Amino acid sequence: MAYELIETIEVGSGGVAALEFTSIPNDGVHLLLLLSSRADNGEQAFYTTINNSGGYVYPQRYQGFNGSSVQSASRDDNGFFFNFHNHSGTTTNTFSNTSLLISNYASSSFKSISTESSTENNSTSSIYNLIHSALYESTSAVSSIKMTQQLSGNFVQYTTASLYKIY
Repeated sequence: MAYELIETIEVGSGGVAALEFTSIPNDGVHLLLLLSSRADNGEQAFYTTINNSGGYVYPQRYQGFNGSSVQSASRDDNGFFFNFHNHSGTTTNTFSNTSLLISNYASSSFKSISTESSTENNSTSSIYNLIHSALYESTSAVSSIKMTQQLSGNFVQYTTASLYKIY
């Protein structure tokens, strides 16, 4: 198995509303996105959309731990799937970590998506660890990935996202 970096995005001063990878080459087998992120608002969720497609259903199952209890749920969302990250209400200058894997991203089959996220904070009640699986119900190859805040807000300076293709 070999990894090849496609692109790294590092957010500069002032932040950005979205992180987007475009023109993803379709000559790999899987995609791996590694993200270190923080938002400037009080919202911990961000959405990820593939191929700017709002019409596709992303059936999702997630399980998380928030420092005091385990949570588990299923969702069917049109156009996005979600993850958590640090925000303005968490410890200053602390970033969360997310890994996202899209299997067989260039195939003509539906794509399996798995993510792991972990937020950091000095309070046990707002630490959140999440494992998440979803299905991108499209036969098109993945050519773009976009991440936006659940509500208005920006990814702050030093947020970094790296996209790799795996052979």
